[in-house]
Amino acid sequence: MKDLALVCLLWGVSQSPGGVDPQGLVGAWRGEGRYVEVEPDRELGPVIFTLYVDASFHGEGTVGEARIREWKLEKSGRVLRIEARLEGRIRMDAPPDKDDLVLLVEEVGVNTFTAEFKLRGDAAFDPRPAEGRVTFMRVRPLRDPERPGGPATEPNRP
Repeated sequence: MKDLALVCLLWGVSQSPGGVDPQGLVGAWRGEGRYVEVEPDRELGPVIFTLYVDASFHGEGTVGEARIREWKLEKSGRVLRIEARLEGRIRMDAPPDKDDLVLLVEEVGVNTFTAEFKLRGDAAFDPRPAEGRVTFMRVRPLRDPERPGGPATEPNRP
C-alpha cells in the first residue's frame, strides 16, 4: 500500500510544471531520519544522514554508519531523485543487505529540505524495502551575497 501511495505521489508531482532546482542542494547538509521496515513492520531510528553536494552535483556523505559510495542525481518531474550505493551497515541492528538508497526531494528551502527515502537490498527488486523520511539542515547557513557580512555562496565541507 505504501508503494502505491508513493507511485501516486510521484505521478501527480511529475504532471506539474516546474519543480525543485538542483542548485539548492549545493552545500553541506546534516539530517535525522526514521524508517520503517516493511516486513517485519517495525520502526528503526533515528538515523543520521550527512551529505555534501558540490557545484557539479557530485555527492558524498553517510547514512548512519554506512558511507555513500556512488551517487546519481536526476530530475524526475517536479522531484529530485538521488540514487546512491552504500558501503557498510547503516546501524548495527539494521539488515546487512540494505545497500541501495533512494532519496526523493520535493522542495528545498534556503537552509532546510525534507526527503522521503527508501533503503533496498537490490536495485531492481527488494520485497522488504525500508522506507522513511529525513529532514536536513544546512551545516553552515548560506548568507545573502547582497548583504554586508560576506558573499558565502557555498559552505565549507564538514
